[in-house]
Amino acid sequence: MTEKFNWKRYIALLLVLASLVTAFPAYATMADGEEESLNILGAYTATEEEEAPKGNSPIYSDNILKYTGANAPDLNAGACIVVEATTGQVVYEKNSTEKMYPASTTKMMTALIAFEHGNLDDKITCSSTAIYHNTLIPDGSTAGLKAGEELTLRDVLYCLLLPSANEAACVLAEYVAGTVENFVVVMNQRAEELGCTNTHFANPHGLTNENHYTTAHDLYCIAYEFAKHEELMEIANTTSYTVPATNMSDERVLNTTNHLISTRTQTRYIYEYARGIKTGFTSAAQHCLVSTAQKNDMYLIAVVMKAPVLADNTITSFTDSKKIYEWVFANYELKKILKKGTAVTEAYVSLSDEKDSLILETDEDVSILIPKGSFDESLMKITPPENVVKLTAPVAKGEKVAEASVTYEGADCGKINLVTATGAKLSEFMDATTKADTLFKSKLFVFLAIAIPALFVIYIIYITFAAKRRRKKMVYGRRYHR
Repeated sequence: MTEKFNWKRYIALLLVLASLVTAFPAYATMADGEEESLNILGAYTATEEEEAPKGNSPIYSDNILKYTGANAPDLNAGACIVVEATTGQVVYEKNSTEKMYPASTTKMMTALIAFEHGNLDDKITCSSTAIYHNTLIPDGSTAGLKAGEELTLRDVLYCLLLPSANEAACVLAEYVAGTVENFVVVMNQRAEELGCTNTHFANPHGLTNENHYTTAHDLYCIAYEFAKHEELMEIANTTSYTVPATNMSDERVLNTTNHLISTRTQTRYIYEYARGIKTGFTSAAQHCLVSTAQKNDMYLIAVVMKAPVLADNTITSFTDSKKIYEWVFANYELKKILKKGTAVTEAYVSLSDEKDSLILETDEDVSILIPKGSFDESLMKITPPENVVKLTAPVAKGEKVAEASVTYEGADCGKINLVTATGAKLSEFMDATTKADTLFKSKLFVFLAIAIPALFVIYIIYITFAAKRRRKKMVYGRRYHR
């Protein structure tokens, strides 16, 4: 007798194979020649090369702005930089990378770090080590803070930025980092993050120290970050502020040292479009000023360093800043060279029966600063990536797909996002067909297609030989019992 085919055993083998498919779904859908990186631990794994964090360094490009020594104003300052902050374009510069003493413009960084690390309503107690820190000098600028006095972070920032109180800088340093020395480490770390390349801080207030230096370029990088915070700018642009009474003092009135925004003691320096940020003066640094001005959609940040006092007592940090602002606003314009919604290229779409490609358009306007009346559309060029990724439906309208480079007269104007102008719905039939096709091409399917028949043949051979062995045993057994 031959043994009957045992379907139960064969079905059991098929179930084992099916469990393999369930255990490795990702592998089952992997087409021949494809590779996939699996993160077993579930931690983040970058699939593309990630860019290092970029600082606030502006764009030096003469070929767009075309300023020359002939038409630019003559400044007294030893160093200067003026940047249109919305585009990052340097409009004017003079010795902008030369190391110089920053004096109290240092306090921009101190204020920025304190603001980033705290809450404006935080209560701070002034310690004796901060009020009498060994880096301070007896005749330095002060707000009259006392050891043991309690103020809010907001009020200490007013003390720092308006009368430029040196002891307030040490109070904030201890508030953030425990000690002034620890805070200086934080200052230098933050400076590097912001793109400062020739800066080293030795204290939080800016009193002269040979190891305490920066550049006009680097002060711009700090000012750009500072100006992002409207609450900080509100403080820096305040001309007069009354600190409420504290546990150790009656209310006190603070006045700004920035004559560009205040007429309290001087009227000739006032500039109506100016806003903030910080003055500085030591005999070594001379006069320094970091300020902003906004007019006709242009947002300028100017840094003036090592500005002397003239024979008629003119403080040239203010006059130079005012002069350069007036020159920029009179000679340049912020021109929209590319509109939002401009079609640039297209991307192919799969699994949609509506369309096989989608138009990619710009998701925002692109504006640059150029000399007034000089715009020439033929000089503008937008370059999409060489290879645009193929999309798979469903795709939503406004989905970011790629980036394009924009240049004007050969100068880099940055990158702009390209988004889908319309969407594309998924075709369920095409989706099912693609999945089936992918499965049939997968390595595991090929393996199963070969393995299942092979196992069937092996099983038939096995039961055939097993039946023969049983028949032999039966024959030998009968002979033995005879």
